[in-house]
Formats: sequence, structure tokens, C-alpha cells
Amino acid sequence: MDAFLGEISDKLRTEIEAISTEVEPELKQVIVRSYTCMADCYKSPDPLSHCGNCADRCNLLVKEPQEELEKHIHYVQNTFQNCMQGCGLKINKSDNQEIKTCIFNCSNDAFKLLGDVKKSAKEIIRKYLD
Repeated sequence: MDAFLGEISDKLRTEIEAISTEVEPELKQVIVRSYTCMADCYKSPDPLSHCGNCADRCNLLVKEPQEELEKHIHYVQNTFQNCMQGCGLKINKSDNQEIKTCIFNCSNDAFKLLGDVKKSAKEIIRKYLD
């Protein structure tokens, strides 16, 4: 059972890493835009305090999409965790195969959600590139 759980966890982790790798080029563009914005803030003749406020606003270009992406990933993780807890409640009442089926179903649901996250991740980042 431990090997089965480890295999599922590894597959989910790999899928999350694949999503990160896939959106990384666009996310880097957002980061470049943010740093360019910050540099431009300090090129202005405004007082340093105004430049700092401007730079803080530029930082939101990176912070907001990262927070949105994290929210989506956490949702998948929490949904998977809750489903797994439901499988855990069956331990005393079910055989190993039924529990494995429950866990397998939880992972399938998580993979479907991760597919949605992959689509929305690109949309989220593109929104900050426009």
C-alpha cells in the first residue's frame, strides 16, 4: 500500500512540476516586465518615497499571478487530501482493493483538476502580460 501511495504522490508531484515548467517562460516575461517597471520608477525625478511606492505597484505584476496560481494548486491539493481522508475512513470497513480503488479515484480527480489548472495558469499569466 505504501508503494502504491508513493507512486501516486510522485505522479502528482511530477504533474505539478510539469505545469510549472510549462508556464515558466511566460512567468519569466512577467518578472522581466516587473523589474523593468521598477527600474523605470527610479529613473523618474520623483522623491525616493514616491519611487518606492511605484516599485511596490510594479511588484504586484509578479505577486498577483503567483498568488492566483498558488490558490489553484492549493485547491487541487486540498481536494485530493480531503478525498484521501475519505478513503482513510474506509480502512476498517473495506478491503485493500476497495481502498486502492478509492485512492486511485482521488488521484484521477486530482489529475483532471490539474489539467484545468494548466489551462487556467496560462490564461492567468497572459492576463498579466497584456
